[in-house]
Amino acid sequence: MNTGIHLIVDVVNITTKNKALNTIEGIEPLMRKIIEIGKLNVVGEIKHQFQPIGSTLLYLLSESHLSVHTYPEKFCCAIDLYSCN
Repeated sequence: MNTGIHLIVDVVNITTKNKALNTIEGIEPLMRKIIEIGKLNVVGEIKHQFQPIGSTLLYLLSESHLSVHTYPEKFCCAIDLYSCN
């Protein structure tokens, strides 16, 4: 039974001089771009900043969910998108 699409993306070996993985403000533009390109509808969101670095952003979508967990100390992040759209 296929009710939607589930994308799980582990992005590794991220090297960036602007430290985008360190903070919510650094990774949020990427998430907003995914939402825009996918024409997704955000109905709620939770953001958490870890100390000293790293963040988790979770978007509740009318279509399902989108999340990202950053691991700056390991130069990677994990993105999970499920959409029944």
